Amino acid sequence: MSTKLHLLYIALFLSACDQPTEGRKESAPEYSADQIVSLTAAQLRQANIQIALPDRRTMSQEITLNGMIDVPPQNLVSLSFPYGGFVRKLSLLPGMHVQKGESIAVLEDAAYVGLQRDFLVARSRLEYLRLDKERQEKLRTEDAVSEKTYQQIRNEFDMQQAEVAAASEKLRLLGLDPASFDASQVSRQVSLHSPIDGYVASVNVNTGKAVQPTDVLFELVDPKDLHLTLTVFEKDIDRIEVGQRVWAVRNDAPADTLQAEVILVSHNLDAQRKGLVHCHLLETKGRLLPGMFMRAGIRLAGRTATVVPEEAVVRYGTEQFVFEAINDSTFRMHAVKTGVREDGWIELLTEEDDLAVKRLVIRSAYALLGKAKNVMEE
Repeated sequence: MSTKLHLLYIALFLSACDQPTEGRKESAPEYSADQIVSLTAAQLRQANIQIALPDRRTMSQEITLNGMIDVPPQNLVSLSFPYGGFVRKLSLLPGMHVQKGESIAVLEDAAYVGLQRDFLVARSRLEYLRLDKERQEKLRTEDAVSEKTYQQIRNEFDMQQAEVAAASEKLRLLGLDPASFDASQVSRQVSLHSPIDGYVASVNVNTGKAVQPTDVLFELVDPKDLHLTLTVFEKDIDRIEVGQRVWAVRNDAPADTLQAEVILVSHNLDAQRKGLVHCHLLETKGRLLPGMFMRAGIRLAGRTATVVPEEAVVRYGTEQFVFEAINDSTFRMHAVKTGVREDGWIELLTEEDDLAVKRLVIRSAYALLGKAKNVMEE
């Protein structure tokens, strides 16, 4: 016989034992705290009531949160071109994969030619001054040239080195290598290369468009360090700590549970009194994309609580009750509020009656509820 059916029989039996001869009222009044319920010896035997003091246990709670897959700022790359120009070629679409160093666009501008020329001229003059400096050093050792003339040549050589260094950096901004660049490579077009292995998040240009140095042409995402960002309410944020384990699932793949770890808890709340919790994914399953909705749970740190078995707490309407054993056959109802449920135990939050030191009914409490209902209807 199932537990629920057994309790139903008990309630019916107790109700029958106290059946009044007069007609019943059509609606029973609400239960109240301190309601007294007494059972006869026969009713006690039938109900099989058990009595015990509440227990003290460490209870942990798991809260369920909503969030999304996010990308840390260092893994989201916005690509611009420092000299601007005209877009002459591109073949990217959002979602495409790109490899580090891959050409993703070709830009064109006459200013590129000037920068390349400046570098070649500066490098050529530096070579001339280097040879001249070596000749002057040799003449100086033979006292065939004045110290002033030697210092002037050396000063010109040093300044030209600075010119070449500056021109080299400008050439690198074009994506060209100064060490291997020569006059045969001069071109009005340059290629823009991907700085990472990743995916294209957005394409903000088209062929033929004129772009400025401040324009963002593409946004790329490096998926190697995706993390989970969760939204948590103000009442729970103080209970979340760095290092706590997290589980997360996608709505379209509830069987693929991902494990994560809390790495950062925000120290501010938004206008809706919510904060953010950032979690590092310890594993990945399936294809995770930035912005993907996730459902997650965090098991909070345990705390010592006053608990009773779940069947000791009965519910009627919107209220919950426990029964205190005044003696072996008389019981008093107490309205209670409950907290965490775990492994068949439930936390009692009501402290005004000091229930922690009272003998409570921990089995067949619903039988007493049925008896109380019968008394109230009389």
